[in-house]
Amino acid sequence: VAAEELGADGAYHRVHHFARQLASPFPLLAAAGAKTRSIELGTAVIDMRYENPLYMAEDAGAADLIAGGRLQLGISRGSPEQV
Repeated sequence: VAAEELGADGAYHRVHHFARQLASPFPLLAAAGAKTRSIELGTAVIDMRYENPLYMAEDAGAADLIAGGRLQLGISRGSPEQV
């Protein structure tokens, strides 16, 4: 809320499994969406090798509904195992 009041136009949250404060971005983004009106909310790039696509789509969809269509979803297939 304070970031929006200061003029920030976007806020993004990353996924970090096994860290309880960062495990899923969707509850935090949904809460931010419920408290703000115009700031764009989104995820950093989510590596789909470690996600269940159906569950993630459900979570992202719910967060987007709560945020009034302001969720920006970043996903990737992941980086190659050998570079």
